[in-house]
Amino acid sequence: MNFLLLCVMAFSFTLFTALFERLGRNSDNKRRRMELISAKGKKILDEDIEAPFFKRFLQPTFYKMLKSLSKFFPKGKTAKENKRSKLETNLALAGIRISPSEYTSARMIFTVGTIALTIVALTIIKKMMALKILLYCVGVMLAVYGPRFYLTTRINSRQSAIRNEMPDVLDLLTVSVEAGLGFDSALSYISHYSEGPLIDEFNIAEKEIQMGRPRREAFKKMEERSNVAELKSFIGALIQTDQMGVPIKNVLQAQASQLRIGRKQTAEEKAQKAPIKMMFPLVVFIFPVIFIILLGPTVLQVIATFKG
Repeated sequence: MNFLLLCVMAFSFTLFTALFERLGRNSDNKRRRMELISAKGKKILDEDIEAPFFKRFLQPTFYKMLKSLSKFFPKGKTAKENKRSKLETNLALAGIRISPSEYTSARMIFTVGTIALTIVALTIIKKMMALKILLYCVGVMLAVYGPRFYLTTRINSRQSAIRNEMPDVLDLLTVSVEAGLGFDSALSYISHYSEGPLIDEFNIAEKEIQMGRPRREAFKKMEERSNVAELKSFIGALIQTDQMGVPIKNVLQAQASQLRIGRKQTAEEKAQKAPIKMMFPLVVFIFPVIFIILLGPTVLQVIATFKG
């Protein structure tokens, strides 16, 4: 009886959700649009309240723990100082807004935790020595090279995202400037309606300019934090425009067109490299299976014939 009641309740809930989910979604969308129009672009709810539980509680707690642990890693000099400077540059390129000491603490926590989990798994698995050896090797490699691999992957993905975002962002800037906004106002306008690593870098540069840093130095810092060739070219054009007094609209149009052509050429280059990259898995994994399927019965018949 209880099982039947649970089934009826689950069916009723599913049916109610299927019938009224689209209606509720449309009603919520209309309500949000009306609130945005009535608020005239202002934020309706507090960002801290809208943020998920991970960003409101877990992430600040973890950062506090990292700051407390980073005190145990003193600042070195000479070779250690160079290593720290390189790590700080890599963190900036990856978009991770923590100090090198905090990153070192996080890496130590990850390494110790991975080794501890590996030891627990090895103690649970009592037999299968081959599996133990494989698990031990995977755990050690993950503990040693995991943070480094994550940092490198984060840098590459962020730089790729900046390259892909640049033509669209420059088009938005061009339209905003042609509509009558200044460059700083256009950046501020776009940052409210777009998101991404390039927008984040522009926001940081804009805040630095508002705090009194010269525009040229702010853009140079943004160039160092990204290390993307296309962005370096764009920043160089902006600096020259600011110095020579050329209309920035023409520069934005030329840069956006050039970046769009470059992105198209990069996509064509990747498409031409795809057959060469597919050759290795075809030769190693697919062709042998095809040969076994096609020639296997024939080889067996030949062997049987010679034996007979």
